[in-house]
Amino acid sequence: MKKLLLVFAFCFAGLVNAQTPDYTELFEERWVSYDSVTAYGDASQGPVNNRFSQDIYYWGWYVKGLYKMWVVTGEERWLNNILEMAHIMMNKSVLMSTGEHYNWPGYRSPNDYPDGVPLWVSYSWREITNVLRVMYESPVLRSTAHGQSGWAGTTYQDEYNYILAWTENNVWDYFYSQSINNIYRVFTHMTSHWALIAMNLHIMTDKTIYKTVYDNIVTDGFPSNSKYPGARFSDQFFFVDSENQSWYWDWDQNTVQDTDHSSDVVEFYVESYENGYGIWDKSDLVSFSNTYNNLQWFNNNIPIEGRFMIDGSYSSKESGVDPKVAGYKSYGWYMTAAHNPELMSRLESVVTVNNSWFSIRTTMLGSLAWAQNYGSHVYPESNGTAPDPVEPTNPNVPKGDKIRREIEYILLSY
Repeated sequence: MKKLLLVFAFCFAGLVNAQTPDYTELFEERWVSYDSVTAYGDASQGPVNNRFSQDIYYWGWYVKGLYKMWVVTGEERWLNNILEMAHIMMNKSVLMSTGEHYNWPGYRSPNDYPDGVPLWVSYSWREITNVLRVMYESPVLRSTAHGQSGWAGTTYQDEYNYILAWTENNVWDYFYSQSINNIYRVFTHMTSHWALIAMNLHIMTDKTIYKTVYDNIVTDGFPSNSKYPGARFSDQFFFVDSENQSWYWDWDQNTVQDTDHSSDVVEFYVESYENGYGIWDKSDLVSFSNTYNNLQWFNNNIPIEGRFMIDGSYSSKESGVDPKVAGYKSYGWYMTAAHNPELMSRLESVVTVNNSWFSIRTTMLGSLAWAQNYGSHVYPESNGTAPDPVEPTNPNVPKGDKIRREIEYILLSY
């Protein structure tokens, strides 16, 4: 009898694993089964563990997942969760020394980083501006009543207007006026946050400053008065081989991007492509998906285990970093599976999102749902194929001197 039960259990488990997971349902289960108050309620009651403004950074993961679920399903409750979180964050800001801007000073006390931390703010606000951009591209939604007390006006248009104006003044204008090095950052992933914000703000406002900054970061080079004049994304790429494309994460040392931070950069590439900005086309997204599938993801363990550097140069175990970190922070790479059926099939066959960080699980499942349902997203209302590219200020700049980079990579390997 025990043997029969074991056989039945084995077969049943195999049947379940063979089924294609519905990531929107998994998201729903995880969000509802988890105490949803904890997802954003802690910050409304005060700083979590006295972290003050760093909590703004951690909330970025929640917003990432909710944003993608809203786009995929069109359910207003996910949008409302995001806007509620935005209000909580804005309400926790304080008037800065400029007398004109609100932001979030401090780490363990307001005296730590009294001018605020551009990394922490930009990480959440890149996601907030993603949401605003989709609202901008969805006029029917904006005309709809939001039905929430304590929000701006009565419609989503009122909310959009309020949060966009708040963002321009207190996020972009504040940090840009303090130092351009708050925008043109030391690493690719930190810079990608501001580049994505710039793209979104340009789409919504058509203001030249945002397009100029975006183009400077991607193709034209950082300004001469920045810390890394001339640095640009288009110079960062190299091919490990004919299929797998990687990039350097710093602007002057040719250090390969680490997997831990790479997901946010990949998300930036994908969002740029989806909105017709930048230098990336579908072949690049396929190449990036191959990089993840062939070089980073080195086994089919659950959770996924990944290599520490995005070119697969050595494993996380060899670097002293838990390989599961490289795996469960792969959410940006999951989005490229929309253009690579082989990767999508592999993800669907093994992914069980069960790491201990609920916020990371949120964005992982959101990204998987985004890729799984690509082509049938509800939002934006003007959803369709990727639009024609918006030409950079200097259209003659190539998409990276890839041959030179490949040679440099080979030389550095010896």
